[in-house]
Amino acid sequence: MAKLFRMAKIVGGHSHRFRHTFALAVLVAGTPIDQVSVSLWRSSIKVTEKRYAPWVKARQDQMDASVIRSWEENPLIVQQWQ
Repeated sequence: MAKLFRMAKIVGGHSHRFRHTFALAVLVAGTPIDQVSVSLWRSSIKVTEKRYAPWVKARQDQMDASVIRSWEENPLIVQQWQ
């Protein structure tokens, strides 16, 4: 891998970059975080959650739905911000 990074002129390149890219790609695509954690060979999901929780698509979808629902249930919230 080191030779490949040198040939590509990537300074400080290491294979760990692929691991991070993989994790983000599959989380954004909707893969459950516990499955991603296993794929990364983590013994605990806690490290995966700490590092990648903001990228969990299902979690973001739930938060978005909650905000939209709050606007629909209480239109005064939207009016106060306008």
